[in-house]
Amino acid sequence: MKKLFSLVLFSVMLSSASANAQVVANDDIVYANVASQGLIWNGSYYNNFNVLANDSVDSSYAYNEVTITVLSSSDPGLSLSNGYLYIDSATPVGVQTMTYQICRMFTSECDTATLTINLCDQPAPTATVVQPDCSSPNGSITLTGLPAGNWTIQKQISFSNWTSYPGSGSSYTFNNLPPNSYSFRVINDSGCMSPNLSANINYPNGMNVTPVGVYQDANNNGITDAGDIVNWHLDITNSFNCAITNVDTLYTSIDFVGAPIASIAGNSTDSSITGVQVLTQDDINNGQATVAAWMSADSPAGQQYGKYFGTLSLNLADRIRFDAFIDTNGNGIQDNGEQNFSSYDANFQWERNNDGVVHNVESGTGTLTIYENNPSNSYNVSFNMYTDCSQSYTVAPSSYANVTIPAGSGLTVYPIAITVVPCTDLSVYVERRETARPGQTYSHWISYSNNGNQPVSGLMTFTCDPAVTVLGTSNPGAIVTSGGFTFDVGTLQPGDWDYFYVTMQTPPSPTVSLGDLLTSNVSITIPAGDSDVANNISSITEDVTNSYDPNDISESHGPRIVWGTFTADDYLRYIIRFENTGNADALNIRVENILDDKLDPESVRMIASSHSYVLDRVGNDLQWQFSDIMLPPSDVAGDDGKGFVVFEVKPKPGYAIGDIIPATASIFFDTNPAIVTNTFNTEFVATLGAPQFSVNDVRVYPNPAKSIVNFSLDPDMIEQIAITDVSGKLVLKEMPHSMSASMNISSLAKGLYFAKITSSDKEKIVKIIKE
Repeated sequence: MKKLFSLVLFSVMLSSASANAQVVANDDIVYANVASQGLIWNGSYYNNFNVLANDSVDSSYAYNEVTITVLSSSDPGLSLSNGYLYIDSATPVGVQTMTYQICRMFTSECDTATLTINLCDQPAPTATVVQPDCSSPNGSITLTGLPAGNWTIQKQISFSNWTSYPGSGSSYTFNNLPPNSYSFRVINDSGCMSPNLSANINYPNGMNVTPVGVYQDANNNGITDAGDIVNWHLDITNSFNCAITNVDTLYTSIDFVGAPIASIAGNSTDSSITGVQVLTQDDINNGQATVAAWMSADSPAGQQYGKYFGTLSLNLADRIRFDAFIDTNGNGIQDNGEQNFSSYDANFQWERNNDGVVHNVESGTGTLTIYENNPSNSYNVSFNMYTDCSQSYTVAPSSYANVTIPAGSGLTVYPIAITVVPCTDLSVYVERRETARPGQTYSHWISYSNNGNQPVSGLMTFTCDPAVTVLGTSNPGAIVTSGGFTFDVGTLQPGDWDYFYVTMQTPPSPTVSLGDLLTSNVSITIPAGDSDVANNISSITEDVTNSYDPNDISESHGPRIVWGTFTADDYLRYIIRFENTGNADALNIRVENILDDKLDPESVRMIASSHSYVLDRVGNDLQWQFSDIMLPPSDVAGDDGKGFVVFEVKPKPGYAIGDIIPATASIFFDTNPAIVTNTFNTEFVATLGAPQFSVNDVRVYPNPAKSIVNFSLDPDMIEQIAITDVSGKLVLKEMPHSMSASMNISSLAKGLYFAKITSSDKEKIVKIIKE
């Protein structure tokens, strides 16, 4: 089995080449540590090393322009795959060499280079950490297992620059380190660098707070209902052996009194901070009351912070539950083994006492539970499906009217039986994960799902913008090239879905400039009988920018959409990203988006989410609730502390050229004030480049088609028709020089294609589906 080893590029030696050479391969010298787990190149970490990194064709990057062949190597354990260096684990330590040749595609223009690999083996040291305590706000880290002879330790604090500490001996101690994240590596006297070692000095925490609640029937009617209260107090425990002082509330979900507390002795508890919560109908329906308090205190070990949450069950035995399930035997009863309809392509609507406030609730669980202790309240509940396979289901009953909950009734279950007619729908989507910036890496989310009710399989293909290079994916099953990747999703059962991300490298300015548009595409095999082939391809267009905000909203088409290419069947697809940039876990997160008046709230449908959620829509107000998410503080490289939601919505009829649709989101972390995102404006324009034909000028029929597709243009002449696949590859082209033309597409594989119709001064791109 081959393994990609860490590489440290200490120098690059350029081979001599004539001034007229257009294909240039340059010699490389790299250092690979067999003990490392990531790539170190020019002092920075990467996933892999590509020998084409400093090779060129016509003075440009050679990644997508050449073929590459290994001519010789000093050990059979050395190999190249699409330019990436792989080293077998049995390759001996020492100096190894490889000679390779690059050639311009479809020509005999070639050049050769030699890669020198210095293999070494220096393991990482071991760290022993002494954490701060009541007597000292700082800690220490001792490194042991250092190499013999002279060495240099390099220390990094929270991704800052590395600092060097030369010395000798088997151990070294860093004293008086303040709380932070630290990384270390050691270079031995032969120049071999170890893998990174991480260690944390934690903030001392001797304060713990437990909210304690007691229910009170405020109106003495014997019913737990809106207007009753919960009396809360905060049990504040000091586990230090010294006193904490100035104990105060920073943010709280209800009003508390009794703060600040001047002092709490060591190893003791204070309960003098109290508050009263008035229950709402939402508390009753949820069956519990919750509070949150963000506290601070002073101590000799430093200031103490913490977010604390309390939950009190209201002990409401009376409730109604609506279960939507797949009724495999058709008897209308949910028998053992019959699963809930766990899909995000459906929701419940409910209304209390016919008050006109309709809640659209979506959680992907197929259940809706409402607690109620007031028998006079009534509910109207319905179940709705908006999957492309919705016509393949029969729902009975689809609604219940004027449902009441008698006192002492306990749990009452209302079945919603769903019978199935076979339907297939496989989908894939690409969304922004990180912002594209010149000379930096950025990434996209890729999500895929089986929206039908039959098992399905497929092959995914991703193509990045020609200006960027794919570095890798978080999915080990993907086969990566510099221009994209392929991935066999295997067999997906109904309702299965997953996501991963792809990382790309943006070249530095001036190769790309601020405001440039980068477009990536992903497609997935169209299975036989797919009910919606439009969602088998997805693209994203975004601006190159120098700014970065971890909490934002964007739309996949980019800031401008050509009005003539956007139809009544098309959706705007938004992603809202959130990230916990604090220093403590976020227990609950709420994301709110108020749709612009130009958008149709009834067309909203969910596409993907990073975490389990409940979406409650009332009118054009969308609120995603992530309860008990426990989102940790974010890290720089991974997904910890980050999340997202993706949804689609259609514009209302009548949108026109020049219309601008703004979108803004508000993100609430626990009881903190809202983080208001950017405002993303989507503008409908006449053209992005050449003038466009109007919608009625061009006719394309039949569409979908199996063999012949007809094109007509009035009153202009069709000069050229060029058909490309989803990766942008030209597959057919004709130059009819007439007002109508026919093209035979029977040789094409089933799927989605784009036809660019050009006249002397106008153009239009239309989608074509090959059946």
